[in-house]
Amino acid sequence: MRLLLVHGPNLNRLGTRDPDLYGTVTLDGIVQATAERARELDVEVVPFQSNHEGAIVDKIQQAMGRIAGLIGAGAKELIFTGRRVDAAEALDIGLANKICEPSELLAECRNMAAMICETGPIAIEQAKYAINYGLETDLQTGLAIESNA
Repeated sequence: MRLLLVHGPNLNRLGTRDPDLYGTVTLDGIVQATAERARELDVEVVPFQSNHEGAIVDKIQQAMGRIAGLIGAGAKELIFTGRRVDAAEALDIGLANKICEPSELLAECRNMAAMICETGPIAIEQAKYAINYGLETDLQTGLAIESNA
């Protein structure tokens, strides 16, 4: 899975701009720490930083519908602070897609696995390809990848 990690204006100056106020951690350090943790979860982080909000909007719009997730300010808050969220909040912010009782968890997982298996291995393989490789392309190429999936 690949996630787009977006950083906005002036964040490229982290660690060098007024370190007494903002600290010495650099944007590269944040991206590296995020990517290391993501690798533990078998997730590839695709970082993007721009000082131009239009470029940020363009990047997000290019990726819409073709990425597994987008790490924005809310997710960054959780990553940076380590704040824990309960199941209801995780569902509300899109971190989870379903809540069930612990005693129902195995049955729910089996139901999800059965639904995925009904789709067929070729369809799953093509969907994963479109999600994983569509991110680093322009909109036209991304749509072509999706239509071939």
